[in-house]
Amino acid sequence: MIHCVPYRNYKLFLLAVAIGMNGCYQEPSLPNSLLPPGCRISQIDTIDSTSQHTYNYQYDRLGNRTIESVDRSIKRVFTFDTSGLYIRSQQIDNVTLAYQYDSLRTPWRINQISGGAYKYVYTYEGDNLKTYVSTEGGVTRTYSFTNGILTGLTLNPETAKVDISDGKITKTTDSQGNVINYTYVNGQVTQAEYLYAAGGRTLVTYTYDGQKHYGAGWLLARGFPGTAQSGQPGPGLDALGESIQLNNLRTVSTRFYKPNAGTEPPLSKNLTYQHQYNSDGYSLGYGRSDGVRVRYTYANCSNE
Repeated sequence: MIHCVPYRNYKLFLLAVAIGMNGCYQEPSLPNSLLPPGCRISQIDTIDSTSQHTYNYQYDRLGNRTIESVDRSIKRVFTFDTSGLYIRSQQIDNVTLAYQYDSLRTPWRINQISGGAYKYVYTYEGDNLKTYVSTEGGVTRTYSFTNGILTGLTLNPETAKVDISDGKITKTTDSQGNVINYTYVNGQVTQAEYLYAAGGRTLVTYTYDGQKHYGAGWLLARGFPGTAQSGQPGPGLDALGESIQLNNLRTVSTRFYKPNAGTEPPLSKNLTYQHQYNSDGYSLGYGRSDGVRVRYTYANCSNE
């Protein structure tokens, strides 16, 4: 099947031309029964008292995310080969990233991604990821793994020290002595405790609804290490060691403790999320107790 994309946004047209897309492309013929399962998000609309934003996502027939945009401005464009492997991506800052794979291995796996001041390097020990080194924004992050599980993270320049347990970041300490402690359940953060060097602390508690978050509908990147539970390292993918949201937020409770407050009760703020769901169990959006409203629209599932 041959498709021609109607580029209503002139910036999108110029970006597509710059990365070699001529507006028309041919996709392999696949019966719908062979397409990957899961509801793929196509649009997110957010509205609060002062602003409104729209996030859009486009896909090819293999279910790969090809274009991401915010308020009609292109954020990132991905190009794939016929088997679904990333071959390049164009970012909002006009940097083009090229993807290099170990072609002597079957299936191929990612070795390096680079372009401009960005660089991402992967090394392996047998079938498992050994190190992942990410350089962006003038900061190099080196992730270390044991049997494919994250066990270490260092930053250069060293703006913070990081503690890791069971593949998750459990504590960060910045150069001023401020500390954040994280608690997880099933890979999702349930509590974050902020301890300030100047005194005082903030405690944030999260609960979830057990239903599917739209991120669960995104495909794993072919040729990349990682899982839906651990995350996949790479630009536009996941931040390793952090919370991977599989379910939807139900409540967020924040307690502010003043320095030397003694028995004085903390200040508090509580947010509740009221979701609606489609027949596949994915959230269609929510109303939040502070007036924020969010609507999710899916490309391949019911939106009612």
